[in-house]
Amino acid sequence: MKLYVARHGQSLYNALGICNSDPSVKVPLTDTGIRQAEELGDQLANTPIEAVYVSQLERTHQTADIVLRHHPDTKVIEDARLNDINTGFEGQPVIEYQEYRDQITDPWNDHFDGGESLHEVRLRIEAFIEDLKKQPYSSVLVVTSQDPGRAFRGVIEQLSDENTWLHPMDNGSYFLFDL
Repeated sequence: MKLYVARHGQSLYNALGICNSDPSVKVPLTDTGIRQAEELGDQLANTPIEAVYVSQLERTHQTADIVLRHHPDTKVIEDARLNDINTGFEGQPVIEYQEYRDQITDPWNDHFDGGESLHEVRLRIEAFIEDLKKQPYSSVLVVTSQDPGRAFRGVIEQLSDENTWLHPMDNGSYFLFDL
């Protein structure tokens, strides 16, 4: 199976530097994000895509809808395991979350204010991948956020926790894997 794992286009909260993992908080793509999604769609226009999996977040749905202009008959499947990391800093500046993460002793397993750890994100992506392998698809697109996208790479390439989180994933970019 060809697996394309894409990060959504820039969202309003990306532009403002604010944390968001709550699907009930509607955070749309910016004009830049729409252009990024259009470019992603153009890059994947001639790629056979049998299904698209998205998180519960508006920005992944918007990105997928734009990409699917080239694939109008492709079904979209929502899966909460693809949601962005719950940092415990919902609606707060990303810089505050990053400063917290830089100060803790175990950044892979520590939680803040009911959030989840990076290791927990990796585990839910691993479970998603195992379920996806059972599907009959030969080519799938996943539209998610940066940390779950990094987790896909870490799981599939069997990277250490430390190396999993070193690879940035730009808005509107994708990784390609063979499962």
